[in-house]
Amino acid sequence: MAIATIVVLAAAQLVAAVPEASKVCVDCHRRERIAATSMETWRTSRHAAVGVACADCHLAPGADDLASLCPAPGVHREVAAPACGRCHPEQAEQFASGRHARAWTALLRVREEIPALTTSATRGCELCHRIGASGGRCDYCHTRHAFAPAEARRPESCRPCHQGANHPEWEMFSLSRHGSLYTIEGGHWDWSHPIEALYGGREPSVEHPPRVPVCATCHMARGRHQVPSVDGPTMLGFAGDDPGWRADETAIRRHFGLDPLAAYTPNSEPRTTDAAPPAPLARAFPDLLSTCGGCHTRSFAAAQMTAWQQDVREADRLTAEAVRLVDGLLADRLIAAAKELPHSIDELDLVEPAASIETRLWRMVLVDRVRLVLGIFHQDPDYGRQQGWSDLRADLDAITEEAARVRAAGAATAR
Repeated sequence: MAIATIVVLAAAQLVAAVPEASKVCVDCHRRERIAATSMETWRTSRHAAVGVACADCHLAPGADDLASLCPAPGVHREVAAPACGRCHPEQAEQFASGRHARAWTALLRVREEIPALTTSATRGCELCHRIGASGGRCDYCHTRHAFAPAEARRPESCRPCHQGANHPEWEMFSLSRHGSLYTIEGGHWDWSHPIEALYGGREPSVEHPPRVPVCATCHMARGRHQVPSVDGPTMLGFAGDDPGWRADETAIRRHFGLDPLAAYTPNSEPRTTDAAPPAPLARAFPDLLSTCGGCHTRSFAAAQMTAWQQDVREADRLTAEAVRLVDGLLADRLIAAAKELPHSIDELDLVEPAASIETRLWRMVLVDRVRLVLGIFHQDPDYGRQQGWSDLRADLDAITEEAARVRAAGAATAR
């Protein structure tokens, strides 16, 4: 069969599959040769199979802030989550209550509260934080125009945003034992089933189930679209009822202008049917114990969660020790207070503390401690064990030495 004939037949098949309300869109795109790949991707999608096409999404109510070049009125270039919610109301409601939906607002608030974080300096942040713009963007995980759930279940869908110096979760997962096994075997696993069928309740129909957890396994247990995680960029809130630990967390919160009594904010309630792991982790990830129990025993999983919290407790003890040293210098007016407090992790190094010792403290609390905690939870042997502890202890040693020098200089000046 000639190539030209194949092309004509394929185009005819595409047009035939398009609902009447969207045919004008397809005709124009074919005529002007615009987004041909998108049309072909849609043609093989579940949306096409059930008759959902251009007009259902791009003409749906729900404004966006990016103008479309289409001359037809009312065409939205970006399709917001509320438009998807007309057919997927449960998922849209869950997404709206999660942190992804707040990502754009968080970026705008940081720009307003920290003048040094200009729009130009944080332009790159928009690429990921736009997942929360215009009511939220489902196509950041379910890329258009396939919108395949199986695609979003794989960890590569999270990689574009959760990688690099600011948030190296992908690197941490990839270097873990879980990530290594995924790299070796993941391409052969069956991702066509819902998350709840793949982990912690495997159905016999899954012929090649995943052997290890990936991002969605823990952060989207039972397919929930809140994508829960530890609340807040500083990842504080694990102390529970431990008074000493709570005192350390409070010292850290107060120094950085955070609410010392801020409640731990989970995205869902814990399941009472599971054996009780340490309380803060159970509130943040109510299904984590049962999820881990899909591969391991519950006793092993609970022991691991206890060990994680013990590690975080030690990290907070070291961090609070450094915070109190700097607080003492501030109280005695031996160093100047920072003009502004960081609203979130300042890994762009755009917010300038007033003293060099404060710079090191910010690095310790907002970068090295956060990476250590992330490394612990993602089972990364580098940040979670070796490099993480080395960096944190080096921070404390440097702050202790500089605090001693500042105090000695202050005493000499006073004589």
